[in-house]
Amino acid sequence: MIENNEPFYLFIPQNNDLLEEYNKSISAKDMFMLSGVGICSKRDNIVFHNKKENLTQLLKDFNTKTKDELYKIYDIGEDSGG
Repeated sequence: MIENNEPFYLFIPQNNDLLEEYNKSISAKDMFMLSGVGICSKRDNIVFHNKKENLTQLLKDFNTKTKDELYKIYDIGEDSGG
């Protein structure tokens, strides 16, 4: 039987024998002064393709077109600066 325990609500049975000991330890969130969401490309529509032909065209475009043309063709917004 799966128990719905906050905050995780897991969909598979878990072995909770060491859960109490685990909860006594320091969380990763408390170990670091700064945190973030990691890498965000905001360019998934460019990077990921379901069809080989689309990817091939993208690679061809990036090899032959100017930066301004690419920004227009692929609706690329301003760079994040990072």
